[in-house]
Amino acid sequence: MNAKTDTVQSSAEALRYPWDQHPGPDEVVEVKPGVLWARLKLPFRLNHVNIYLLADGDGYAMVDAGFGNEETIEAWTKLFDGPLKGVNITRLIVTHSHPDHVGLAGWIVERFNCPLVMSQVEYLQSVYHQNRGTEERREAQRLFFRRHGTDESLTEKLLGRGQDYLKRVSVLPPSYRRISHGDEVVIGTRRFKVITGGGHALDQVMLYCADDKLFLSADQVLARSRRM
Repeated sequence: MNAKTDTVQSSAEALRYPWDQHPGPDEVVEVKPGVLWARLKLPFRLNHVNIYLLADGDGYAMVDAGFGNEETIEAWTKLFDGPLKGVNITRLIVTHSHPDHVGLAGWIVERFNCPLVMSQVEYLQSVYHQNRGTEERREAQRLFFRRHGTDESLTEKLLGRGQDYLKRVSVLPPSYRRISHGDEVVIGTRRFKVITGGGHALDQVMLYCADDKLFLSADQVLARSRRM
């Protein structure tokens, strides 16, 4: 970079939001023709998750499912009885294994009898989190902290935070359709390139439609979080 000729935009200048208001709990917003946006509440500091529905033949492909709790089931039920009444979900694409994204995958798949689509690593990670015991996870983490020189008081503090939220996932389907980096996925009239990335998750799925300049980045790109 040449300091004399190149400049770096501030985040305020570089990031623009086309919508001043996000969808309310009982509404969806069409952000582009055939692209619907819903926003569901989360019970922790990062207090919401964005869900997208992409026009797909006689219905919509859903990208992510929301957190696995009764409040999210209630939110979806209101949407399916309201603005999404009569909508058919043709497939569920889950971007990664965190419970705010995969949490209600089993519930959605059962309700609409649709296939679950994920990367292999993220599906297996979801199954792993769902079935691994809490104490087993705590002991594995305790060993990890000790190996890296963490003192016992800090170790206990970290373990005390708990990770039961990782198990807040409805029972996952026993099978899924695998997608991988570089695949091309046709959803309705759009062609998406599958891009996967590590960091926030092991093999997070992102979808890019070059013709529409449409990029669904899931949690790989977050506006206000330092966590990747």
